[in-house]
Amino acid sequence: VVPTPAHDTVGGPPAALEAAANTSLQLIPGIEVSSTHEGAEYHILGYFVDPQSDAIQAHGRHAVGGRESRMDQMVDRLRRQGLLIEMSDVLDAAGPDRSAIARPHLARALVVKGHASSVVDAFDRLIGDGHPAYVPTGLATPEEAIGLILEAGGTPVWAHPPMHVLTRLLPTFIGAGLKG
Repeated sequence: VVPTPAHDTVGGPPAALEAAANTSLQLIPGIEVSSTHEGAEYHILGYFVDPQSDAIQAHGRHAVGGRESRMDQMVDRLRRQGLLIEMSDVLDAAGPDRSAIARPHLARALVVKGHASSVVDAFDRLIGDGHPAYVPTGLATPEEAIGLILEAGGTPVWAHPPMHVLTRLLPTFIGAGLKG
């Protein structure tokens, strides 16, 4: 059994779907919903969601436009800081699947353009939570993400929770329906 969550969309990476096509592997439909709370980003995984759910489909459409708008804003902030970078650089880093443009693509573009020594450096100095060019996703709150997953028949699970906020936020997220 292999889950196939992708950021803000259901379906999984095409390579995973292709690799499992002629095997005994069972793929679990999933989504990783990006959410923002108190200026920080949290990812809520949804396992066993109905990919055809109206709520999931609407979120996916909203997320594509929201991610592109966010990247435009972050690129603009970097340019105002004097860094020579264009949205086309981010799109190049994203490759052919541009439905989930995210900070890792921007970080890779910053490395290619010589503005950061590594992806980690780009996050640490420029685009990490609370840094100069950071723009929150604004797609959903964690509670909304949990509700979306539950509405689509899925099981919401908090992906890689930061230890410094886990004990404070966990009761709120459990109250919203978090299962793991």
